[in-house]
Amino acid sequence: MTRDFRSRLGAIDARGTERLDKKEGVMQGDTNHGGDVRTVGEGAAAGASIGAIAGAAAGHAGMGAGIGGAAGAAAGLAGVLLTRGPDAILAKEAPSK
Repeated sequence: MTRDFRSRLGAIDARGTERLDKKEGVMQGDTNHGGDVRTVGEGAAAGASIGAIAGAAAGHAGMGAGIGGAAGAAAGLAGVLLTRGPDAILAKEAPSK
């Protein structure tokens, strides 16, 4: 059986790091910007190294590194955009209005 509960969030427990916009009734959790930047950077570094190896075989190591780095950064950015961030936690028995 499925029930549709309609409610408005009026308060959150102060134990978490979440924020509540009382005007909209929306709770926002933490972000992971540092982890996102690291993911894109790791993808760019891996792509640049692979591109440099492939480019060196063709006689253009710098161009291969640039193209590989761009491709790796694009793949890392796609991975960041297609995944969810950290979950917002609404503690058990949190006060509600």
